Amino acid sequence: MVISGIQQMGVGIPNVHEAWAWYRNFFGMDIKVFEEAAEAGLMLPYTGGEPRSRHAALALNMESGGGFEIWQYTSRTPVGPDFDPQLGDLGIYITKIKSRDVAKAYSDMKAKGGDLIGELREGPEGKPHFFIRDPYGNIFQAVEGWGFFKNENKSTGGVFGATIGVTDMERSKKFYAEILGYDKLLFEGSGSFEDYSGILGGDGQFERVILT
Repeated sequence: MVISGIQQMGVGIPNVHEAWAWYRNFFGMDIKVFEEAAEAGLMLPYTGGEPRSRHAALALNMESGGGFEIWQYTSRTPVGPDFDPQLGDLGIYITKIKSRDVAKAYSDMKAKGGDLIGELREGPEGKPHFFIRDPYGNIFQAVEGWGFFKNENKSTGGVFGATIGVTDMERSKKFYAEILGYDKLLFEGSGSFEDYSGILGGDGQFERVILT
């Protein structure tokens, strides 16, 4: 078995069609692989052992990159966490989106009225990027990508990675390198990072590693 990429990122939202319209407009996620309203029987380990109803759609961008599984809980009204997630929390916090031209993507999303977090900036590995927040508080980061399949004149392709909070960097590096194949180190360092400014918790001190 060879693990060679991210198939999709699950995005929890309160309204599938409203959210999907936003993701089509800003990220070009306009190809429907499936859409279904049903009980999530395979999710029992994560739903307290009881089947829960949901409405989900899997959307792709034909320029390349992973997809979005846009997921609306329908057994009851979806709610967010009872705290404000921030850098330093455990788990997936930011979804990375690939772009041929990050500066152009920034201009395009600014012209569309996107909720941009700060300005176009340079990451510690020397590449341009920027952050944008969707209408539901989810944060995405547009980064320089490669391996595009076709050119549809979109600002971005699809999913290209994630920012993940961990408790043990050395164990995490070993896991991602040996199990998932993320064995090329683009950056490793610690301290405060100017490109995190404007993100909740971004003024803290971090140990930071960028893998591919």
